[in-house]
Amino acid sequence: MEMPDVRFDDIVTIPVDPSIKATRLHLRQKLDPLFLEVCEPGTIVPIGWNAEGTAACGGAKIEDDTIIVDLILAPNYPLPINVYVKISGVRRGYLNYRFNLHSDEQLRRNEEFWQRAIYG
Repeated sequence: MEMPDVRFDDIVTIPVDPSIKATRLHLRQKLDPLFLEVCEPGTIVPIGWNAEGTAACGGAKIEDDTIIVDLILAPNYPLPINVYVKISGVRRGYLNYRFNLHSDEQLRRNEEFWQRAIYG
């Protein structure tokens, strides 16, 4: 997908402990240290989240190096196995770059690169 800025996306899988006997959960998962390293600090945000099974995901947020999701469980239904959170962060070194202009030569080289990558 092309975007006006340079971003990295990731999908974080948060396992749900099957022994929990509650209807509301506050799930926490550490982010991949490499993902944190390649993104500008403070730019990583959750952009979508979902649970397997019969559960509703409330809010999701990032605090320091941890993603936090509130999960509301349907009574008398099995716990979801996992919660999935899609996160996005601006690539380190590209914080204020949006819709950058490029020379015709840069565009030509970029097109050649992708043509080789696609067609060999």
